Amino acid sequence: MSYGYLGKRGPVTGVADTTGNNSGKWTIAFTPAILTFTVPEALIYKISVAGALGSSFSVYIENVQHDVNVFGNQNSWYDDSDSLLIRPSESFYLYYSDPATDGTPPVATIFLRYDQSKWGNRYV
Repeated sequence: MSYGYLGKRGPVTGVADTTGNNSGKWTIAFTPAILTFTVPEALIYKISVAGALGSSFSVYIENVQHDVNVFGNQNSWYDDSDSLLIRPSESFYLYYSDPATDGTPPVATIFLRYDQSKWGNRYV
C-alpha cells in the first residue's frame, strides 16, 4: 500500500470535557475544523501525547471506542495498519482519566495519511 502524507494536527491541549462522555475530566478533541483534510478518508497512524503522571486515556472516533487505558503521561503510538480510519465530518477524541481540576491538561499531536491506491496522488 502506498500512502500520501497529510501532515500533523496539533498540538491540541485538553480542556474540561464538554462532550458529556468524560464529565469532570480532560478531553482532547480533534474536530473536523482542526483535522481539515479533503481526501474522502484518512488514517490516523501516529499519536504523540503528554499528560499527568499516572493518567491514561481512551481513544474514540465519534462514539466508537478504538482503544482503552492507553498510558497517558508520555506516549508515542504508531500503527502501520488502517485501524483508525476517519472521515472529514468526524471528530477524534482522547478521553483522559484524570480530573480537569488537577491543573495538568494533556496535550496531543496526531499524524494523518491516506491510501494513494484508493485516492491517487492528487492530495499530495
